[in-house]
Amino acid sequence: MFDPEFQRKALSLVMGFIMQFSKTPAEPEVQELSVNDLNVSTISGSCLKVAWNGEPDRDYYVSCTAHDEDYAYADNIYFEFKDQSEWVIVENNHEPIISRELWDKVQEVNASVSRGRCTTERVTHSLSGLCYCDECGAKMKMQKTPYNKSPYSYRCGMHVRYGKGYCSSHNIKGTILEGAILQDIKRQIDFVMNDSEARAKYIARKRGNIAVKSAEDSKRKREIEKRIDDLGKLIRKVYEDRVLGNLPDKTCAELLADYQQEKETLQAELDELLKRSETMAQDEADVDEYIRRLKSYAGVDTLTRQMAMDLLEYVTVDRYEGEGKPRSIHIYYKLIDKPLCDKNNALA
Repeated sequence: MFDPEFQRKALSLVMGFIMQFSKTPAEPEVQELSVNDLNVSTISGSCLKVAWNGEPDRDYYVSCTAHDEDYAYADNIYFEFKDQSEWVIVENNHEPIISRELWDKVQEVNASVSRGRCTTERVTHSLSGLCYCDECGAKMKMQKTPYNKSPYSYRCGMHVRYGKGYCSSHNIKGTILEGAILQDIKRQIDFVMNDSEARAKYIARKRGNIAVKSAEDSKRKREIEKRIDDLGKLIRKVYEDRVLGNLPDKTCAELLADYQQEKETLQAELDELLKRSETMAQDEADVDEYIRRLKSYAGVDTLTRQMAMDLLEYVTVDRYEGEGKPRSIHIYYKLIDKPLCDKNNALA
C-alpha cells in the first residue's frame, strides 16, 4: 500500500504535468495529447480524468516535473476501473503457492453443505452436516444417546429447536444411518468394478432427459454449421453481383437483410448447442472422477469422514414411525446428483 504522503507528492507531479499540456479546457472533453499519448478530460472545475491505452503484461511509470505547486489535485483524482468482463487473465503465469489439486479440493470443501462441526471430544463424525429432514428440509442435528445401543443419533433440527408442533423427530440411530450409507457405497463400488456399462449408466443418470438429445444435437450442429457457411458464400455472391451491376440495389438490400437475419438466428442456436455440448463434456469428466473416487475406497469397512466428504452431496431421512418400522433414506452423491440450491434447506 502506498504511503499517503508519497502518493500526494506523486499525484502533484502528475497533475502538474497534465495541466502544463492540457491547458484545462473549460468544458469537459477528451483531449488527444502527443506527449505520452495521454487523454485528459475535466470532471469538474478542480478534477481531471487521465487515461491512456496500455499494453498487456506491461508496467507503466509516469515521470514528470511540477511546473506549479498549486496544481496538486491529490484529493480530486478520478480513477476508472475496468469491468471484470474486460479483465485479462493469464493462466500459470507464476509458480503457484499451492497445487491446483489442493486448490480444487479446498473449493469443493467450501461448496459442501457440511461445515463439519466437532463434538466436545473434538471429533467430527462422518455425516456431520450432511443429513436433512425430508419433511421440512431442515438439517438434522446429531445428539448423544448415552443410554442407547448407538452412542448418538440424528434428529430434525426444527424438532429439536421448536418441538413436535413444527416437525416430527425423524430420529434415526447414527450407526444405522452410517451402516445403510456404507452398504450403498459398497454396492456402487462393486457395480463399477464388475459392470462394463457402469460409466454409460452413470452418465445417463447424470444427464437425465438431456442424454436423449445428444445425438440430435450433434446432427443439428452439423446442419447449422453447413448452413452458416452457405450463407457466408451467398452474402459474398450478392456483393459481387451488386458490384458487377447484375443485381438492383433494392434486391441486394433485401437479400442481405434476409441472409444476415437467418445467419444471426442460426448462430444463436449454434451457441446454445455448443454450450450444451460443453456441459455434456463436463458430465463425462464428473462421472470419470466419481468412478475414480469409488474405486479408491474398494475394500473399506468403515464410513470415514473423508469418504463421506468425497462421495456424498447430502442425505435425507424420512419420518420415524416407531421401532422396527421401515425407513426411507435418500442418498445424493457428489458429481452425479444435482447439488442443493440452499445449503440450509433441502426443499428450497
